[in-house]
Amino acid sequence: MKGMKNRGWAAMAVVVGLLSGCSSVPKPGTPEFTQYNKEQKEEERVEVMEEAPDWFMEPPKDGDYLYEAATALSSDLQMSIDKAVMDGKTNLADRLNGKMSGQIQRYIEESGEVENREFVQQMERVSKSLFTDVNTSGYRITEKKLMKVRDGYRTFVLIEYPLGEANQVLVEGVKSNQRVHAKLRASKAFAALEDEIVAARSH
Repeated sequence: MKGMKNRGWAAMAVVVGLLSGCSSVPKPGTPEFTQYNKEQKEEERVEVMEEAPDWFMEPPKDGDYLYEAATALSSDLQMSIDKAVMDGKTNLADRLNGKMSGQIQRYIEESGEVENREFVQQMERVSKSLFTDVNTSGYRITEKKLMKVRDGYRTFVLIEYPLGEANQVLVEGVKSNQRVHAKLRASKAFAALEDEIVAARSH
């Protein structure tokens, strides 16, 4: 009888322990819950920093390629992969736009058309339409890491994009506008780039 009593007390202790564990999460909408969420996010951030691969913390640098590292979290494994890749492509497109805009500005200055406002605006429109997260089709995922975390799955990806592909997109975009193309050919740097791409295609 005494043994049964002891077992009963032990079972009750387990139930109390479980209930106290559940009650450790504050009620939603309270200041305590806000603080709890903040602490959880900080723990997750630290966990990500500890588990993040070196290539995520310091993406490679190469004169012939652009690299973009990205990460995403989802309760679904495939969704976490898709989100990470999409974020990486979007960031890559932003960087390509910045890089190509600078390149185009140099071509405009060399062409002697820098004071031609209409021409400059045309070039800006061409530049903005060239690189989006949709048409960076030459990208390649060179690294990937999957993690099981508290809220689901976290994916890290490293995306590589060849600058030769970017230059080709740039030249094709310019050639699609005859007036812009004719004026930009006055830039020796652009003419050399175009000739280089034509030569590469002929081999």
